[in-house]
Amino acid sequence: MQVSGRRLAYTAMGGAAILANGQWEAGPLEVCVPQRSSIALLLVIAGVVLIVVGLLAWVGALSWFGRLPGDIRVERPGMRLYAPITSMVLISVALTVIAAIVRRLWP
Repeated sequence: MQVSGRRLAYTAMGGAAILANGQWEAGPLEVCVPQRSSIALLLVIAGVVLIVVGLLAWVGALSWFGRLPGDIRVERPGMRLYAPITSMVLISVALTVIAAIVRRLWP
């Protein structure tokens, strides 16, 4: 967005800081949206994690996943029901712990 020849960057709380000559000018709020480089780093890390998990699944290291006690599997002629309840609870707990760690460590 252009404001009289300057680019306008919105902050997390709805205020604005104006970028002029590469410097942040004081806006109504001091909290600014993270730069693109930090978001790019987060996306790269997420991509690497997905590749590692995919390779582990392909090799067979995660063959136990989906067969935990509490995962419901019903196979009958003409019908197949699969409800991985315990596996999804395990993923939810793991993602919650990871999110809490990231929140504490991410600047």
